[in-house]
Amino acid sequence: MNRTFILTFVTAACLACTPAALVAQQAPAKGDHGMHMTSAPAASGPVTPVNKRMICMITNKAYSKPQLPVTVEGRTYYGCCDMCRHTLKTDASSRYAIDPISGKKVDKSKAVLGKDAKGSVVYFQNQADFDAYNARQAKHPTSSGL
Repeated sequence: MNRTFILTFVTAACLACTPAALVAQQAPAKGDHGMHMTSAPAASGPVTPVNKRMICMITNKAYSKPQLPVTVEGRTYYGCCDMCRHTLKTDASSRYAIDPISGKKVDKSKAVLGKDAKGSVVYFQNQADFDAYNARQAKHPTSSGL
């Protein structure tokens, strides 16, 4: 299968999860899925640290309950549902994000994570980039940290 078909299929199959539920940071009910994306959206405002177990690394959202672990090549990633876990296992690009400060590709299992007030997750290659992002947000609160 080609990557476009897989992403289209995953996106179409995951429309059951409402944006309001994601914003409220509620754990998804069994069978609920978020709109899937392969890179993290830009956060709005400063970010606070978040535990990797509390996020879905496909929807890039933080939840109030631990998510489902999936181990790939000895690294642990987290998804909110079986479909997200499957995507993490089969689509290597879903396991990476771009650090908004350095612009470098970051393995989500190794990243320093931050979440904004709406629960959107941002991935950083190190603590220094996390701190630089928040410093820039303090100076320019409407920017995406760049």
